[in-house]
Amino acid sequence: TVDEAEELAALRHWVHSGSDVPVPTELHHLVVIPVANEGPEILRSTLDALTAADYPAERLLVCLSFEARSRRWTEELIDTLVAPYRDRFGMVLTTRHPDGRPGETQVKGANVTWGARVAVAELRDRGLQDSQVVVSALDSDTQVSRHYFAVLSYTYLTDPGRDVNGYQPVLLFHNNVWDVPAVSRLVGYFASMWTLVDSTQPRRMQLFSSHAIGLPALVGV
Repeated sequence: TVDEAEELAALRHWVHSGSDVPVPTELHHLVVIPVANEGPEILRSTLDALTAADYPAERLLVCLSFEARSRRWTEELIDTLVAPYRDRFGMVLTTRHPDGRPGETQVKGANVTWGARVAVAELRDRGLQDSQVVVSALDSDTQVSRHYFAVLSYTYLTDPGRDVNGYQPVLLFHNNVWDVPAVSRLVGYFASMWTLVDSTQPRRMQLFSSHAIGLPALVGV
């Protein structure tokens, strides 16, 4: 078992695990956030957590994918939301997921897929290689920890199976723990404990909620 300090120290020493692995200074993180009817205050908390991350801001690439069927998010409201963040990341991209596309149902995964495809097309136009990108699909209310991208980078770069593996962080359901009824608080507490216990048996884990995957693996899927 290694603690966080050891993992962060290891980031300073590139561990070679394959001929095509990028050096750490070339690794970019694409964050895709699907949005339906969540309010601006929720998205601001999520984006603020990204700005506080201990990772070079120019290599954090953000895509907000809004459901076109949602009447809440007008173009003016979207512009108002993202304006303060445009200069705080390497990219801030917004898109609308069209409703009623053939073969799709009204689920979060359809929106994430749309946003990822739009964002990847933009990154390729900018000259980034797939091997340089790790994609994190975050729920709209996910607040990543300060070291999330640093630890994810280390895990990805040192993983010989990066082209097939996904990465599931431990999820703690406590963002608004003091703002919800006691019953919801208990549900969040037990859900957090469950994910903590389940993380000790990684072979049983499945990707859900917020998770990450290398772009080559995502394209392969």
